[in-house]
Amino acid sequence: MSDSIAEVGTTSYAQAKTANEVIKVQKSTVQLEQLKSSVVSRDKVLIHVHKIASKQRATWMPWVEECAQSIAEKFSVDSEKVKSILHTEVAAHLKELGDVHITID
Repeated sequence: MSDSIAEVGTTSYAQAKTANEVIKVQKSTVQLEQLKSSVVSRDKVLIHVHKIASKQRATWMPWVEECAQSIAEKFSVDSEKVKSILHTEVAAHLKELGDVHITID
């Protein structure tokens, strides 16, 4: 134990300062690696958003087919007219949603 105390006592200010700088660099390197792993490619984000939007559209359009008959029966109207109206309205709404331009800076 006295050897380690002696070693600490013989450490010069320059050695301590150098060790401190090395630790700072190592800490910065670790922080940079953590940041790199948390950053996502812009292209990957845009592709993912496009896939999500496509899935949403693919989900909504069949819904028109599924619900038109039920709605027509509830209101005692022609199911083809309901389907046509729903299709037009849903398609217009999806187009509005698709007109949003995503910017990732």
